[in-house]
Amino acid sequence: MHITASAVSLNVENVTASSAFLSEHFGFRQDMAADGFVSLTRQDTGMDVAFLRRGLEMLPDDQRDTHAAGLILAFTVDDLEGELTRLRAEGVAITMPLTVEEWGERAFQVTDPNGVIVQLMDWAGRPGNEPPRATRDGEEHVMSGRLARRWPWPVRRLWRPRTRRGWSITVALVGAALAIKLTIGLALILLLLRHLPHLTADPCSTDASVR
Repeated sequence: MHITASAVSLNVENVTASSAFLSEHFGFRQDMAADGFVSLTRQDTGMDVAFLRRGLEMLPDDQRDTHAAGLILAFTVDDLEGELTRLRAEGVAITMPLTVEEWGERAFQVTDPNGVIVQLMDWAGRPGNEPPRATRDGEEHVMSGRLARRWPWPVRRLWRPRTRRGWSITVALVGAALAIKLTIGLALILLLLRHLPHLTADPCSTDASVR
């Protein structure tokens, strides 16, 4: 399959209000429009945003009266603090304050007049300002901060492999540690069995044999 364009389509009560919000505060421009419909675009998003008025007959019956909910329009930006300052100066209410997640994502949210959530974000909390990505050996693993704080750094590194190769190394190290413990245990048991007759010998019989 060859995809030539991408868009997200949202059902809202007031198409004009949502369209104006994205155009005024986020730099989108109108690409197409009709009664109850508008499509907005930005050259750098790689995705168009379309708003449809609820109740349009062109929509399937099971979608006609639904409202855009349970989703977030998220855009990664270069200057997150600058965008936050700009939106506040423009009078936009910040509905989720700037938040730093344990895995390095930073984000804040605003909400348009129809309740559509728009999130601006970056990855400044991660090395190179880059999100977690798939590697040659597999997907990068992200460990929860709650678990991370429970163990010292060397243990976290051991139990936080980021690739399949890392998991293989971790399993090998754990197996080696178990093998060493088993070997030491068996050696102690053999040593104990070897000296057990001397420890349980009758002192009287030992003295008699000496005489």
